Amino acid sequence: MCHTWLNESKIIAGTEDSRIFVFEEFETKAEIPVGVGANSSARSIHCILPFTKGLIVGASSGSLLIFERNDENKDGFKKVKEFILGDESGKIMNLTLSPNEENLLVSLSNNQIYFINFGSIEMVKVSLFKFEPK
Repeated sequence: MCHTWLNESKIIAGTEDSRIFVFEEFETKAEIPVGVGANSSARSIHCILPFTKGLIVGASSGSLLIFERNDENKDGFKKVKEFILGDESGKIMNLTLSPNEENLLVSLSNNQIYFINFGSIEMVKVSLFKFEPK
């Protein structure tokens, strides 16, 4: 399970069975639909990072999901982008966003780090940094 504060009263939590919950004042308020992975199996949620427009979620199989706030949905979020980083063998373990929210670093369990130009969600570009042992 992973979790993060969304604001002073809301917490977002992700589970191993591909579920994301919204808690407000420690009561379950909503579940954000995640969907299944490319092979139709549930994806474990490993990290969640809030940003100005919504949430970035890292999961198993190298799945990176981007949700934007959407007041029309009862859960308050809508999935707008999904990427598979690498060869689906690595889990996304960590996410960090630059203070201006233009660059995202993603680390995977297989020791790869991806740099994502995150300035405009519609135009997201993914680059891989490969580290070679000496």
